[in-house]
Amino acid sequence: MANEERKTCNRCGVAKGLSEFAAAKGRNGTLYHRNECKACRKLYHQQWVAANHEKHASTRKAYYEENREEIIRKVVDWQARNREHKQQYQAGWYADNRTRLLEKQAHWYRENPDKVAAYRASHAAEIQTRMREWRTANQADIRRYMERWRSENAEHLADYSRTYRKEHPEVKRLAESKRRAQKRQAPREAVSMRRIVTMYAEQEGRCVYCEKELTHEFHIDHRTPLARGGHHIAANLQLLCPRCNKRKHAKTHDEFMAVLAAEDG
Repeated sequence: MANEERKTCNRCGVAKGLSEFAAAKGRNGTLYHRNECKACRKLYHQQWVAANHEKHASTRKAYYEENREEIIRKVVDWQARNREHKQQYQAGWYADNRTRLLEKQAHWYRENPDKVAAYRASHAAEIQTRMREWRTANQADIRRYMERWRSENAEHLADYSRTYRKEHPEVKRLAESKRRAQKRQAPREAVSMRRIVTMYAEQEGRCVYCEKELTHEFHIDHRTPLARGGHHIAANLQLLCPRCNKRKHAKTHDEFMAVLAAEDG
């Protein structure tokens, strides 16, 4: 302001407009402008806090505990009156500090795994709901991100996929089972590896027919084969050892049980 009254800062010695000096209320209730400009007071405060970190933290904590309800009331009131301004400020601040913030968060997660695990366990339902809502609202962005990531990491992804399938052959077999159902256009439902693991536990880790212990080489079989009109659904799947699955071939469960009964005499 061209006609603004000016004042000289006692700390930096520069003459500045009164708007550069914080207003304060005297003991008699009258307003006045402090003798140090806002910039100098801010710098002094930062230097003092750096030199007296523990004392500053202790004082702030004590003040908050004594005035908690009043502080919260003022914060809520300010946020209600400045919602749009706050959102704009936060968006701008995040854009300017995104990398630093993510690095800080990642560091905290690494240093506090127990706290992270405890929070996720106690807020599991809330987190799942929030993530589901976020994915629904950001499907297009997620799709673009995944396409770009796959393109940029194609070689690494191929190496990882080969290694993973080699170490987890059951995943490959589940995919092959699904592919056969698609090829025959058989009715099907999504069958996850979690369901296969549950099935393994229900069978106590043994082949349905010979009851031998299953290894990582077990086969995922359709009780009623796809070629015979069977569906690719969890209720029509069972885990067999390679020998029994090859012997069963295109037989239904009941037909193969009859073969085994005849062999037992």
